[in-house]
This record gives sequence, structure tokens and C-alpha cells, in this order.
Amino acid sequence: MPMLPPWAGAPPASARASIGQPCSDRITSLCAALGTGAAEQSSGAKLGETSRVKAKLLRSCGGFRVVVGNWSKVNEKAAQNTITIKVGLEMANGEVLPVNWGGKESVTIEKGMYAISDIAPANGLAGETVWIRTYVSVAAEGLKWPLSLTLNKAEGEGVTAGNTDKSQGASEVPPSEGTCYSPVLLLAVSPNELVPVVGLHGDSILAGNHGTPIDIGWAKIAFAPSGQAYVEMSKGGGFAETAAKFNASEGRWQMVDFANYALEAYGVNDVNTGRTFAQIKADKETIWRRLIERGQKVFATTVTPIATSTDGFTTLKNQTPGVHDTTRQEVNAWLRTRPAQLEGLIDTASAVESGISGKWIPLMTEEGIHPLQIGHEAMARLLRPGQLFR
Repeated sequence: MPMLPPWAGAPPASARASIGQPCSDRITSLCAALGTGAAEQSSGAKLGETSRVKAKLLRSCGGFRVVVGNWSKVNEKAAQNTITIKVGLEMANGEVLPVNWGGKESVTIEKGMYAISDIAPANGLAGETVWIRTYVSVAAEGLKWPLSLTLNKAEGEGVTAGNTDKSQGASEVPPSEGTCYSPVLLLAVSPNELVPVVGLHGDSILAGNHGTPIDIGWAKIAFAPSGQAYVEMSKGGGFAETAAKFNASEGRWQMVDFANYALEAYGVNDVNTGRTFAQIKADKETIWRRLIERGQKVFATTVTPIATSTDGFTTLKNQTPGVHDTTRQEVNAWLRTRPAQLEGLIDTASAVESGISGKWIPLMTEEGIHPLQIGHEAMARLLRPGQLFR
């Protein structure tokens, strides 16, 4: 089957079933939770590298497609140059299945675009592990590729030190730390079965900064027991202001139609930089409207605290709410009225904030902005995917 051409946006809803639906964890469309600035792109010193990433199947699959993209994560603008991608799927039995693109073993992606692979004919059962081997390369030194996932060395993930293509065979990719290029989506081809898919729109908190491991935030913790399918579009350093602008959110809006629900969780960075309640409200409403116009049911979250502490957040009395906490409280008070555009609200702040004090429940954070794993788990308990997304 020839490679399907990129749309001017993601596939329309009517095409989702035959193309495939998201089916694994450890996939991120924008950037690693820790990725900001220069860390969102390769250094330009290498011509290529192979990553090996562990993905758990969230649903059984009768075939796979891989979606790869080429977006600079810096402000989500079009990338600087074209990149070439080869992918192999290392199945549970150890067999490595080559992924083709219009019958070819690699695909070259223009800056700002994406590509969907041919069907890789393999079965996979929910709960099984698939290792995604991705070789990314550029034509000359100085050219760069996006870095979209933080490697989990403890789980055996890694990336080659040199320009070595290990995507199609079983040769070892040594476990390592750092970030790597990763496919945008792994799709299950199950044309007779459409399942709920949640698009995650937020900043580093939703993406999983300070979680264990990195890139597994509170929503994905909540999703794990039920195998809830999702599209990760959160971005470290993300703003509602940026996501509301067409020309500053190109990457995520190309992928949005792979989901039929949306969970919007912006606000911490907007509050922390002094934006007003009116500005944040307007941007959130713009994001919701755009998602609703794409046929999605939208859920939102409240904004978690921003504070400082003189004792490492071990007590309440030694914490001071952030200078813009009044704005955050205004935003949360409005959100708790559950504006008419929303299907529902997940009051994440209530899980980690002491009342409405602007202070963290002790030991929920270590630096006053990001929850620790205990905080992610507390917020996850508020999200009941099986009741909300069906």
C-alpha cells in the first residue's frame, strides 16, 4: 500500500478507523517533558542516530502504522531542514519488523510536515511490549532533528553514540540517558473498532516533568489501568497563549484529529509570567472552541499552585504563594463554575493544594511548580477515564 500523503492537518474523523488509532504509551507529539530551547533539537554535530524506545500496547492490534513528523519544538515552528527516517518494530517475540513508506524502507520528511507509514502486518496483544527502533539522519553536519522523548535507561531504552543505523535488525542499542527523536504515533489498524482517544494539551506538568519516569504524568498514570488510548500533545514550557495561536502551535494541531476527546491543562506558565485573568480566560476559550469545532468533547483542569518555601515544602507555614496567585485563584474560580463549553472539569489543584491557600500540601513538590510523583498520583486519582471518555 502506498504511503498516505500528509493532510493540511490531521486525517478527518471519517478516515481515522481505516488509517488506525493510537495504541501505545511512550509516544509524544511535541517534545520531552524536560525539553526547552536548544535541548529540543540535536546539536548538529551528528549525521544520524538510532533510538530504541519501549512502548506498551494499550489495545490489541491486527496491524500497525507509524506516524513520524518534523517539527522544531522551539516555539513549534517549522523545523530548519528535512530529515530522513527509518523505523523497525521489535515485537514481543524478538522479531524486528521493518516499516515501509510507499514501499520504501525510509521516508524523507520536509520541515513542518509528517508522514504515515504503510501497514506493518503484525499482531500485538494489549499489554505486550513493542520496542520502536528509529534511525533519524540528516544530509550534512550542522543540520538538526527534533528531540521528542526523554529516555528511560532503567527500562533499557537508549540511543546510539554514533551515526549507526540499527533500526531494522536485532543488534543492540545500549541503554543510555538523554533525549531522542521518536515517532509521533504508533497506530493500531483495526478498521471495525473505533475507541475513545484523548488528546492531552498542556505544559510540562501534564507531560510528566518530575514524574517517575519522566514523560509519564498524572493523566497517563490514570490511563494505565484501563489502557486508555491517548495522543500526547503537551509541551514543556507550554502556554495557553501559544496554543491559542495558529502560527505558534503547528505541530499539535496537525495531530489533534487522531483524538476525539481533549484534556486541556494550560495555565501555570501563563500565570507565572504575569498574564492577566482576562488574557488566560480568552486563550482557554479559544483553544476549547477550536477543539469543539474539530468535533471533540473538551475537559479542562484547574491550575496547580506556584509557591516558594524555606524548608523544602515540608510544611505549610514556611511556604509563600507566588506573586501572581490572585490571578491563579481567579482562573480557578472561573473554571470551577464549569463553563458551558466544557464536558467536565478535573480539579487537579484540589489534589495538591492546601485549600485555596496557594500553598502546596507538604511533600507534594520540591521546587514549587511541578508536582513530585506523589502529586502526580494524587491528581491521577481524580481522573476516571472509563466514566468520562466513552
